Amino acid sequence: MSAFSNFFVDEYDRKARAVPGLIAVIPYLVIVYILLGEMSIQAWMILCSRVAGLVLLLVIGVFGFAWLSQLIAIVLWEKRIFQGGLRFPTTQMLLHSDTCLSKQYKGRLRKKVETESHLRLMSSKAEKDDEYNALLRIKDAVKVVKLKTRQCPITKQYLISYGMSRNLLGASFIGIFASVVLIVLGKVILSSWTYVGIGVSLTLFYGIVLVWSDRIIRLSSTRYAEKMFEDYMNVR
Repeated sequence: MSAFSNFFVDEYDRKARAVPGLIAVIPYLVIVYILLGEMSIQAWMILCSRVAGLVLLLVIGVFGFAWLSQLIAIVLWEKRIFQGGLRFPTTQMLLHSDTCLSKQYKGRLRKKVETESHLRLMSSKAEKDDEYNALLRIKDAVKVVKLKTRQCPITKQYLISYGMSRNLLGASFIGIFASVVLIVLGKVILSSWTYVGIGVSLTLFYGIVLVWSDRIIRLSSTRYAEKMFEDYMNVR
């Protein structure tokens, strides 16, 4: 129950998880509305007497879709693009071979990370010979960076932005199927251009997100990593 209650209290959960969950559930709500429209007056009266139950079901539905959106996004995008987290920008940027940061700035950053994590990062030559273990060592060392910047307001907002962007990919993957079903229902069964229009609009939105999915997750993760390192260098 703590995870469920925190879902509506914690800022990260509300913005990075609940918002994509709500976006994913929209076409399903429209389909449910269509199905309920076929109910009798008596059934509607019973339904209206249980508004609290419906609200609870909606909240549980958003919670479930939020969880599923995140799971799908992690499996289909995050793990694939960042090789299980090994090449996430917070790790990748500290490689000697990476060019996102200037050499001077990276040198200062690596020195501070080494001092505070008590881990010796590999030299440029050793990194070329064994990049995999160089990444593993950086990944372990960067834990101290995340720990020291987790309360920094700007870094936290960029982290939320990354989480929302990533989970939106999963939400779009879930939502696009129901949107296509909505188009079919509106055109073939109900002959309603209103529902067709809603379905087309949602399909276009989800489709655009999915087409640009790799760029979205790469851009948002890079911005988060840059801001995290910036705040870390200012933390004493």
